[in-house]
Amino acid sequence: MRCPKCGKAHTRVVDSRMQESNNTIKRRRECCSCNYRFTTFERCEDPIEVIKSDGTKQRFDRNKLLVGLMRATIKRDIDTKKLNEIIDDIEVELRSRTLTAVTSHELGDMVLKRLAKIDKVAYIRFASVYRDFKDVDEFTSKMGHYVAEFLVDDMKHGRIPPQFLPIQSGVGATGNAVLAALGANEHIPRFNVYSEVVQDAAIKWMLEGKIIDASATAMTVTNECLHTVYDNMDYFSKHLTIRQSEVANSPEVIRRLGVIALNTAIECDLYGNENSSHICGSKLMNGIGGSCDYERNGYISVFTTPSIAKGGRISAIVPMCTHVDSTEHDVDVIVTEQGVADLRGKGPRRRAEEIINHCAHPDYRPLLREYLRIADKGHEPQSMTAAFAMHDTLRKKGDMRLTDFSEYLK
Repeated sequence: MRCPKCGKAHTRVVDSRMQESNNTIKRRRECCSCNYRFTTFERCEDPIEVIKSDGTKQRFDRNKLLVGLMRATIKRDIDTKKLNEIIDDIEVELRSRTLTAVTSHELGDMVLKRLAKIDKVAYIRFASVYRDFKDVDEFTSKMGHYVAEFLVDDMKHGRIPPQFLPIQSGVGATGNAVLAALGANEHIPRFNVYSEVVQDAAIKWMLEGKIIDASATAMTVTNECLHTVYDNMDYFSKHLTIRQSEVANSPEVIRRLGVIALNTAIECDLYGNENSSHICGSKLMNGIGGSCDYERNGYISVFTTPSIAKGGRISAIVPMCTHVDSTEHDVDVIVTEQGVADLRGKGPRRRAEEIINHCAHPDYRPLLREYLRIADKGHEPQSMTAAFAMHDTLRKKGDMRLTDFSEYLK
């Protein structure tokens, strides 16, 4: 064993201790040339293979996992010792289960389970890279929880009546998760759904009695859920109404009922404008459907979106949306997995602060605050040369985090 100080190979062991927790021998060594003392660890090299998503196998690598954890905990108050303890704990669990192979998904879940206990930001960073939002359940469930808690708080403060109000929910995994969270919240009373589309969560809560009745123009459900409807047709024929869009999307009816509109955005800007249909301004992702009918005429308009995408390379919170479907005048609340920004009754600067502090991903908050600093003064501060700098950096460098606003102020 070479001395890390002088590089000489002649060293001796002065103390050895068994680390029972991770089956490691800790040895204290002394260099015979310069008398420098240092510590080494001796571990059993019984190999564990990691099965990747494409089926290939590679040897479990502590150092690779440590690098991933260090990236997730950058600028967090977590030292390397703590990260090594996490990896030690994972190794002990794997060996105690006498496993010689583990899937990358299982390994990632083991890391997330431990990160969740020590640091929320590190947990979200690791999850967003490790899962790349392919497994959106945890993120959408978090957003659903925040929406439910926000509505409960509004009800407690008398802004929503105790008998609650009808819910409109947008199409997709996020909309379904939000409705699932509403149904699961014990503080929200039984409610009705007045929407354009009914998904699996609505069918589930109708059968369990949490949703009283539902009205929509169509059902977008899984085959299993559709069979559930067929098997319970006597019940659904009395509680589920399919209407033409002229009635379901009627502004007058939506306003009279006081519908709470819950829809999904692709991106939101610092002042509350949202884009739910286009990527980088010109590429059509999807149509807006009837969401604008509900959010412009409903009692409360809520938009949900994950704060980041593509492993953190894209921020859903940007200085200015490249396309606007709903303006700041129609958006009351923005929700991400980071938290809730209640924009009601707030001016542009306060809305920007609310969105950065509660909805933007921690990796992007300094960048967004820098934009506010360099933006021209006025009622709604903007920099016409830097407003789309993050989008332009994504196009040129593939990662919004690499944005340098100074390049756009020359």
